[in-house]
Amino acid sequence: MLEEETGTTGDPGAEKPPPKVTGASLTFNAASGEQAHYEPFTELPKGVDSGDLYEPKAPGKLAQGFANFMFRSLIPGFFALLRAIAPVFKLPFTNVTLLTRFDDVQEVFSRNKDFVVPYIKMAGPLRWDPTFVLAMKHDDEAYKKMIGNMRALWLDSDLDDITEIARDVSTKALDAHDGKIDAVQDLMLPVVLHVLKRYYGMPMVGLTERDMVTNRLPGHEKLSEDQKHNIRRLEAFITGTNAIAGYVFGPQTLNDKKIREIHWAANSVWPYLYEATNNYGENAPPDNTIIGRARAQRSRGEMSITDAELRSIILGMIAGFLPTNTNANGKAFDVLMKTPSAKAAAQEAVDQEDDNALLGIIYEAQRHQYILPGLWRTTEKDQILGIGRKRQKIIKEGRLLYISGLSAMFDKRRVIKPKEFIGDRSRDTYLIYGHRFHYCIGAHLSDKMMLAMFKALFKRHAEYQKGAKVKFRGAIPSQILVDYDVTVANKEA
Repeated sequence: MLEEETGTTGDPGAEKPPPKVTGASLTFNAASGEQAHYEPFTELPKGVDSGDLYEPKAPGKLAQGFANFMFRSLIPGFFALLRAIAPVFKLPFTNVTLLTRFDDVQEVFSRNKDFVVPYIKMAGPLRWDPTFVLAMKHDDEAYKKMIGNMRALWLDSDLDDITEIARDVSTKALDAHDGKIDAVQDLMLPVVLHVLKRYYGMPMVGLTERDMVTNRLPGHEKLSEDQKHNIRRLEAFITGTNAIAGYVFGPQTLNDKKIREIHWAANSVWPYLYEATNNYGENAPPDNTIIGRARAQRSRGEMSITDAELRSIILGMIAGFLPTNTNANGKAFDVLMKTPSAKAAAQEAVDQEDDNALLGIIYEAQRHQYILPGLWRTTEKDQILGIGRKRQKIIKEGRLLYISGLSAMFDKRRVIKPKEFIGDRSRDTYLIYGHRFHYCIGAHLSDKMMLAMFKALFKRHAEYQKGAKVKFRGAIPSQILVDYDVTVANKEA
């Protein structure tokens, strides 16, 4: 159903306003300038319509059990063996070489022009144009423009706002749950979603209704069908974003089935981005949000950025930010709960209001259960790995490299007593945010969120519920049931 809406604005970078669309795609509010209308993908899995929300079946018990074994035992064990006897290993019958030692992984990170990212191939089927920053070569003009815009939009002065959002959401969640909470679904994930809304400036349709349910707010038992649909739509956005991240950074292969599946996921993700860049008028995000800041700088002639470029930047940040934070925080919390000395050290750091010590302990927990086995690089011509070292290897042109930060951070050649939990290690030990040219641009933002969430939980002496253990969906924690002390005031340092 189409209804024409018009409007005018002085924003020179905006696009032509589209028709108002309701139903399968999304609803556009009145906007000004040039606005692109999202056209849903139609090449989808059998039985899926372009208007269907992304709601894939969860892995079965057997499949999930194998995934847990693979990510938590099989891959780390295999990489440990390679680290000892074949640190540069050509995977038989493939074009893939595995790198598992610290020096090799760090060298590849450092030589960003010799070992380039291959992800642009994966971004193509998503109509991700311009592509996201991690898929760009560092000497491209498009990269220089995009990274310059990102540095102008994400400011260190925003970090206090991030802390306040994370603290506010964590506190409200713990206040609402009376001593028992799912730390993933009811605390960690809501923090990320509220950062997207209150800091990024995303409309986040469905978040209000989701908060009503998770925090048991008035009216949560009598939601309308539209409100329930909004929650489903938000959950599809979350699941779809996780799928896009797994697709882009996972195996670098394409086939018809894989493309149809990711099209389905994209149909539940891209609409949120289009709504964000179409959100003008009374509901427009304020200038202290990422989207509002971009518009303000653009209207003053201080930034050259189109809506398509802004959507690309936002999706790139979200695809790394949303799944990574719930993944990293859930796994780190699990390590702390299962390691008595680590748990005691974290509790002491919180009690003494020592944020730096707590952050080091969280980093160490993330080292012990890193978020993913590795990242991909490739070569555009033959390269020598290990220049200046006794062990050198020629990496042939076009070879895919899988560089494992997970393995590197357990390399005893560079990491002291790698199997032990040592919360005050040198920060140079960690590759959890990458290294040098590919160091995560959102690292400080993630640190602030982690600190606020972990402090909220440890101030109330959170413990696993009796018999509970972390549950996963694929490789990402989906449930962590904890008890906590409701009599302890959750005051922030």
